[in-house]
Amino acid sequence: MTPVVNVSKESSLKVYGPMNIHVKKGMIDVLGKIFAENSRVIVHKTKTYIIRALEDSELDMLMGEEASYQPLDEDDPYPVKYALGQEIASNPGGLIVLVGGTDSGKSSFATLLSNLVLRKSGSPVIIDGDVGQSNLGPPGFVSAGRVTEPVLWAGEVKPEKLRFIGDVKPHGNIWKIISSVKELAAEFIKAGSTHIIVDTDGWIRDEKGLRYKVSLISTLNPNYIVVFGTELSPYFRKFSSQGVKVFEFKISSTRKVRSREERRILRSMKYREYLYEAPIVKLGFENLIINGLPILEGIPVELSHVDKFIEGKVTYASLLPDKLCLAGTIRRVEEDGLKKEFGVAKISVFEPGAEKNLYAAVSNGDFEYPALIDKIDFQGRKIIIKTRFTDKINEIKVSTIRLRDDFTEEFLEVFP
Repeated sequence: MTPVVNVSKESSLKVYGPMNIHVKKGMIDVLGKIFAENSRVIVHKTKTYIIRALEDSELDMLMGEEASYQPLDEDDPYPVKYALGQEIASNPGGLIVLVGGTDSGKSSFATLLSNLVLRKSGSPVIIDGDVGQSNLGPPGFVSAGRVTEPVLWAGEVKPEKLRFIGDVKPHGNIWKIISSVKELAAEFIKAGSTHIIVDTDGWIRDEKGLRYKVSLISTLNPNYIVVFGTELSPYFRKFSSQGVKVFEFKISSTRKVRSREERRILRSMKYREYLYEAPIVKLGFENLIINGLPILEGIPVELSHVDKFIEGKVTYASLLPDKLCLAGTIRRVEEDGLKKEFGVAKISVFEPGAEKNLYAAVSNGDFEYPALIDKIDFQGRKIIIKTRFTDKINEIKVSTIRLRDDFTEEFLEVFP
């Protein structure tokens, strides 16, 4: 379906993707980005945009399945959001933290505010703290980047700094995420950015999730808090007594909510973006800092010291303070003898191929980047990975996420 829609000056339209909009006549504003005559607006199927006509405009809409449009409801919060964005953009700015539930409009406001700051000749930065549904960077990372030109969504912003969390759920990584966000914010403030916009995840509607967001705000000490969901705002108003400006919005009743399957697909697309056909890199692991792979974290052990306790073939052994790690094709282990011999409480066996497609990050000590573990060559003392990172690698951090060939996830409970 390709209707031609006329929108009069100062009127607004709400559009639901997938849709390709051709501005045949006039000029429109979408999230603070200006589209003049003969330009196009691409609306992804998971996206909803508000089109505000700056002139009498004629729009040619190529609509996909499930796409639709409607006049903006009178009680829609978007005009109030736009006005707040203009107010923040016109002021010195500082640190702005966005909190709210899933699909409540945080990321769209981050985009809107960034575009409005650019109009005022400011230097906006988005820090994406949503490790499970990052718009800016790869899954499992806190990512940050400067917005240097108007965009329609944060995915168009190039992430300049990444911090590996190693999980797509924040629940067990609260302080790791908070410290990463604080560190990145400080780096961009030092570099002269005017508005640091922290886009958080949607975990907030239970006691622990709420405590996490309060702790994040207390640690960051922002200039502004923007709360999406008026039922949540009472928990954050108390920060106004500390000089923080707290704003709240109700959530639009006609917003598009992504399904669990859509969110999983989007995450797979992000993995693919960073890792599909990534080059093979071979690294000697003996002088490499490795975190998250116990077999390579310990002190190497002479195989002759373990062979008498093993039925099968051991290709590598390493010793941790409380555990002996063994790799190879091992049929039986005399655990009591090994524990007594090495003074450990546990014996773990690393099965052949257990490392295949583990999601990881490589680092040069300053920048971190996604990688996949392909293979460990124990006899050659090499770890073989796939990554597009081209700088020297000093460290590998390994997660408990394994990616399948289609870049969907398999979550490991425990790693030996």
